[in-house]
Amino acid sequence: MRRFCGTQARDVNLEHAFAQELEHSSHLLDNSLVDQRTPPGEAVARRERAVLLADALGRLPADYREAIVLRQLEGLSFQNAAERMGRSVDSVQKLWVRALDRLRQEMADYA
Repeated sequence: MRRFCGTQARDVNLEHAFAQELEHSSHLLDNSLVDQRTPPGEAVARRERAVLLADALGRLPADYREAIVLRQLEGLSFQNAAERMGRSVDSVQKLWVRALDRLRQEMADYA
């Protein structure tokens, strides 16, 4: 009894704060385990489209593929892409347009 006489009574505010922290941490855990942004079916469809795109890119001539990769995937300007390809800016622009047209044709086969 002597041991408990000097202690303070239970503080309901502390218990309430603890309950809120516990609730908040469980929500954080739930959100980290489940991706709220994309449904599973959409993620699968996106992966399938990526595979089809990769196949279509693989069927393009090498210079078409390089123009698309440099511009679209690496995000280079026409100037930088032209330097990398050893061509003029005008020729890379025209090559890129032709490459996109050919890629659309290749992808239309899957539609």
